[in-house]
Amino acid sequence: MHIFKWVRRTPHHQHVTGTIMTSIKMLAPLGALLLAQNALAVELPATLEPAATARLYVKASETITAITYDVGDRVVRGDLLLTLDTRAIAARLAQAEAGLKSAGANIGQIEVQLAQARRDRERIAQLAQKGSAATQKLEEIEMQLAGLEAGLKAAQAGRDQAEAAVAEAKIALEQSKLVAPFDGVISERVRDVGDMSEAMKPLITVLKIRPLKAVAHPPAAAFALWKPKTPVVIRAQGQTLSGTITRRAPNVDPATRTFTVEIELPEAPEGVIPGLFATVELAPAAGE
Repeated sequence: MHIFKWVRRTPHHQHVTGTIMTSIKMLAPLGALLLAQNALAVELPATLEPAATARLYVKASETITAITYDVGDRVVRGDLLLTLDTRAIAARLAQAEAGLKSAGANIGQIEVQLAQARRDRERIAQLAQKGSAATQKLEEIEMQLAGLEAGLKAAQAGRDQAEAAVAEAKIALEQSKLVAPFDGVISERVRDVGDMSEAMKPLITVLKIRPLKAVAHPPAAAFALWKPKTPVVIRAQGQTLSGTITRRAPNVDPATRTFTVEIELPEAPEGVIPGLFATVELAPAAGE
């Protein structure tokens, strides 16, 4: 219980005092309502970010032979951005393909020999049943068959390895080129023609800047208000823009007591670009 003291001056200049006792629980709903109303009206800081960021890299260390686009250039999905020297990879592919061809030929020869040995075994087995002295010959052909079957399995395993080598070389050849994963703008290039690429290290960064998104962090008390599909007003670079909340984090950060929302800006004008600060607030309801 909380005790509040009040003083009232009467018309005859007499002081009248009294006390009011109330429970803090009675004030809690009012405080939550005021906090929610403030969360609705307040402008929150936000950061403008690209809708997507792709840091492109290759998986091999090779010499860069061509760079087709540079920083600031607009690209379309599928555009070739950078190529490496592929001579070593091409040689590896040719060797793998030759090994695959040889393995196939070897399997073919063994299969012919197996077919002949099986016919011989059948003929000798029939002679042995008639009492002919072919038992030893039958044992010899059985051993020959077992050797050929083992050889066939080994040849088939060699063919599988050759097929894997061919597939691996083709993938390496394909990965020696960087292509744009979506429509966007080149924001960074860290190597020049003639430089060596570093495996798994980004070479080119592409940003998808249409649409943009704004990222804000409302207070935890406003979680129910800042929900997906809610319209918002964003102010950046002296311009007022309309957007819609597209994503809301399912949790509150215990350190800041805030949560994250993302707002899509489908029609951001020139000059409103990633990295800028902005403010965001919930759009007023119709009629307000």
